[in-house]
Amino acid sequence: MNNFFASVELLSRPELRDVPVIVCGDEKSRRGVVLAKNQAAKTLGIKTAETVFSARQKAPNVVCLPPHFDQYEHYSKLARKLYETYTPYVESFGLDECWLKLDQWDTAAQTADQIRQDVKHAFGLTVSIGVSFTKVFAKLGSDYKKPDAVTVISRDNYKTILWPLPVQALLYVGKATTDKLGSIGIQTIGQLASTDVLFLERLLGKMGRLLWSEANGIEQDEVAPADRKRQAKSIGNSMTLVRDATSMGEIMGALRWLADSVATRLQADRRCCRTVQIMVKDSTFSSQTRQAKLPEPCQDRKIIFDHAMALFQTHFDLSVPIRGLGLTASDLGSADDPVQLSFEDLKREQARAKVMSTINRLNERYGKIIDIGSGNLDSAAGKK
Repeated sequence: MNNFFASVELLSRPELRDVPVIVCGDEKSRRGVVLAKNQAAKTLGIKTAETVFSARQKAPNVVCLPPHFDQYEHYSKLARKLYETYTPYVESFGLDECWLKLDQWDTAAQTADQIRQDVKHAFGLTVSIGVSFTKVFAKLGSDYKKPDAVTVISRDNYKTILWPLPVQALLYVGKATTDKLGSIGIQTIGQLASTDVLFLERLLGKMGRLLWSEANGIEQDEVAPADRKRQAKSIGNSMTLVRDATSMGEIMGALRWLADSVATRLQADRRCCRTVQIMVKDSTFSSQTRQAKLPEPCQDRKIIFDHAMALFQTHFDLSVPIRGLGLTASDLGSADDPVQLSFEDLKREQARAKVMSTINRLNERYGKIIDIGSGNLDSAAGKK
């Protein structure tokens, strides 16, 4: 769906349709970043994730609206239900995008155009749809012509339409991968597609073959049926600090809160993680991530916090104040999977699990009233 957050906001503010509008965080709490913009703001060069201050320099008359995520989720569910009247194969890709698998290629473009009209008529929102023979090419097609359009990427025309596009237009190609490919002269999707796949594997690992397959129209993943529950591949949280952190104590407090949040969600979902990653954003808005493998699967807030803190101390310092932090648990597996423990380890883990279960119940019932620091959990688990 086109400019989804902004478009939903404008349903209740139609008088703003022709003026630049951005949906943004609260500037007073230092979350003044553009989350979405309408077409008028986009025309003026305003980009998602830039600061509101920067957006105002481009458009002094820009209107800032607060986000209403409950409304975005509401319209996302309505659109999905509409899609499911056309096919049982509907796979979400964020709130505003879905992949649909249709039975007939010959009528796919006509069906896509009907869906486009149905969404506009039912919800007052516009969509751009890509029709193609792979999920990645369909996504590229949906981005190719906006707003309110249908683009067909066929086996006959994909090289003409897609191969001249910059390589970063592909899914999963971020800045680091773009820079690495650019350093060896790969600037476009076509150049990537024409590169030896074994060379790309040596350069990028498994991602090299995946990207080569994407560029050549080789499907790696089928559209999931609408009734299939997709488990999250990671669980994370992030925060913008009330003020820039300049001491290790402030970092410890923030990471402890994030570890508590992530561990609580892991335990609620009965998941364990094998990797912990932190994101650090400094006062210049530069962001970096670092991650570490855990010795065994875990959902324990103390262990998650300890590894997050070790990552920060190893890879970062406070020479530049820290504006924001994030913590993500990934490589997830079931908490019910068996793990080899010694008898003493088993007793300790059982005691720790009882303590954490009690803390989670109390915090859930009364709010965040209990916070056992990383150095106190083992001693608490040892008390009767």
